[in-house]
Amino acid sequence: MHANRLTAEQYVMRVCRGELRDPTLTFQLKGGFHVLAVVSGYLQYDPDSRGYAAVIEWLNEDVARPEDYAGRNPRFPNVYLGPKTSTTRHTPGDSNPSGTSNGVH
Repeated sequence: MHANRLTAEQYVMRVCRGELRDPTLTFQLKGGFHVLAVVSGYLQYDPDSRGYAAVIEWLNEDVARPEDYAGRNPRFPNVYLGPKTSTTRHTPGDSNPSGTSNGVH
């Protein structure tokens, strides 16, 4: 469909910006994944992908540090993620990683 007028990277960039909808990638982006790159040589005989794939990453915000987010490719922004509303980060070993009270003392 779009393969005749867009490269694989252009297609993924437009999906990341919300200009196109891809049933799989859009779902993953809405779930917090980020595109790291577009690669060739994946399922070479698949007519839909034409042998391309998006390499995606999901970082657990409870343990990720700011440096884990550094260096992301700006060509693949995730428009489906709004500003982070919580600055609470889980430290391994915490008994209550959410930072909220569960009413039990």
